[in-house]
Amino acid sequence: MKHIFFVLFCLIVGTTAAQEYQQRSTLGMAGSSTRVVVGDAEYYVSSSVGQRSVIGTLSNEQYTIRQGFQQPPIRVMAIPEIATSLNTSIYPNPVSDFVTVSFGDAINSDILSILYDIQGREVLTTITAPTQSFQLDMSQFASGTYILKIRVESDIFSTRLIKN
Repeated sequence: MKHIFFVLFCLIVGTTAAQEYQQRSTLGMAGSSTRVVVGDAEYYVSSSVGQRSVIGTLSNEQYTIRQGFQQPPIRVMAIPEIATSLNTSIYPNPVSDFVTVSFGDAINSDILSILYDIQGREVLTTITAPTQSFQLDMSQFASGTYILKIRVESDIFSTRLIKN
């Protein structure tokens, strides 16, 4: 009976102490997790070596599932698209040199266009006087995927562009 009580006591104390640290660990053939203290700062360092399984990410509107040994300690959420009344056409897509932005409604205010690369860095910003259509020069950009956001007053339009 004393042995059972001792084992239960150790499990309870171990579980309580384990909740104190929010350290991730690795699962694999090799790798480690350790706590490093530098001055007043405390860091957790983890590594994995030789992962043989498939790694990747699967997402839908509500959830993101990650596969692999190293998992981020944060919750990743998708930001829903905001529906606006800005009637906009973008062509051609994929684009080689110039992309045309055309509006179906009358535009009476300046048009702010911001082009982002796939990493979210702003690569081009233009302000255009009120017009029904205009072109953006993308000839100087590398091939890849870009996000174009257009704002007219409080209306915003966003689309993905593919540069050849």
